[in-house]
Amino acid sequence: MPGLFLSAIAECQLRFLNNLGKTQISFICSFVGVSMHLLFSWVFIIQMDLELLGTGLSLFIAYLTMLVMMIVYARF
Repeated sequence: MPGLFLSAIAECQLRFLNNLGKTQISFICSFVGVSMHLLFSWVFIIQMDLELLGTGLSLFIAYLTMLVMMIVYARF
């Protein structure tokens, strides 16, 4: 469930950047987040054998990565 909260905030930040015309930044943040999701899915699901819990953890990390990158860009 914490991933849904991060998803909602990240979606708002994504739309904010898109409305400012910063679509390349939102694309880069989304690409990095998806890459992190793939990497951590492999680690948690296959290497650590966490199954469904691993999927949730990797999605949480992906949303957190995207959100932090977008907030850091918007702040600085």
